[in-house]
Amino acid sequence: MGLVAEVGSFNSNTGTGNQTVNLGSAFNGIVPMFIILWTQGSAAAAVDTNVADATFAMGCGTRDGGSTQQWYQSHWGDAGTDPSAIVKGRNTTALLKVFLSDSTTPDGEWSLVSLNSGTPSTFVVNVVDAPAAATRIHYLVVGGTDITSARCGSFNSATSGPTQDITVVSGFGKPDFLIFSCVNSNVGDVQGNGQMNFAVAKSATSRLSSSVGSSDASASAAIAHFQIAAAVHGVSAGGAQDFLMDLAADKGTWPTDGFRLDVTDTATSAFTSQFYLALKGTFQVACGANSTLTAGSTQDNACGFVPICAGVFGGNQPTNAASVTSGTGVGAWGFGATDFTNERWAGFSIDDALATNARYDSRFSESKTLVEMTPETPTKEADADASVSGTNFRLTYSDLDSANREYGWWALGEAPPPSGEIPLVVARR
Repeated sequence: MGLVAEVGSFNSNTGTGNQTVNLGSAFNGIVPMFIILWTQGSAAAAVDTNVADATFAMGCGTRDGGSTQQWYQSHWGDAGTDPSAIVKGRNTTALLKVFLSDSTTPDGEWSLVSLNSGTPSTFVVNVVDAPAAATRIHYLVVGGTDITSARCGSFNSATSGPTQDITVVSGFGKPDFLIFSCVNSNVGDVQGNGQMNFAVAKSATSRLSSSVGSSDASASAAIAHFQIAAAVHGVSAGGAQDFLMDLAADKGTWPTDGFRLDVTDTATSAFTSQFYLALKGTFQVACGANSTLTAGSTQDNACGFVPICAGVFGGNQPTNAASVTSGTGVGAWGFGATDFTNERWAGFSIDDALATNARYDSRFSESKTLVEMTPETPTKEADADASVSGTNFRLTYSDLDSANREYGWWALGEAPPPSGEIPLVVARR
């Protein structure tokens, strides 16, 4: 198979050691090339519900060149406290790490052990720190011959320009698609200002970055939300832009084994927590931004090919060249994915409108690809199911929003057929 994807969930073991997750029959004999995990840190029963505090964690892993690469980003915020209490974590030492209290001691840590082809194909994680209770974790696994290379990595953000070249690994070539996680802090787990970021980049003109930040030890958590057409972007919890870099046009002395960034705004220091997933192959990719519907029911994101899997991410503000730092509905952010049979979402919200006692909430779904929420109630503002409609990634809304709230999206499809052949379009739910 050229491209295979599976979206699902599993309950983590509550003891340490290796845990194997079996993939479905569509993956039989297929090598998984990369994995994304994400969770809001609660048990399987907490589906489609709001829970106290805000917990969100996600990570990405690959096994390229016979070794494992991985990174994670995590956020926890305490509800009902004044001043706010926040814990954040980012590093390349684990695939996923969850915090459930105002402490840098995790309540669950998982590392990638292997991605395996077989009958069934599997992925194996090592439960380094066992969660105290059953923890439900979403996953997206993608593989197939259309992905020739997949590698996670990290780099120091530039403190000078005008460009910055990143080498993935010798012999990798030029990436065809990049996923980023970029913030203005160094690696490690700390009590302090928090930020989550996810970005996708296909080219110098097709990319999107979304961040949400919150301030520790403040009366209202001082939220900042930033969604911008860029590849690498860092913003402080107070709302100030700290660095901005974009995928450069493929011209001149483009790196032979990596990618080039145009440096628009240099970082104040060489932050070492800029993470990426680089993919190379014959697959097709599309990405962009869209707004939730306020009327009607279906919305098509044009891919130009039949999508095999798709994802959505971001907050509930429109794309803007300046951060949004005040007002209701500022701090809501999440991630969802679908293989067009299964769909998963998790997100969190932080209310900036309260004078005291920060309000945090998390939401977790095993039946939706997109869930938008506003933090001040908190209420679910919109949700949608995913399907394929021709060459479109379609969202069908069961709950309409009262306002257009933007989300980022991306989709992967199989390599185009050889010239002169007519592609077979497989009917999907």
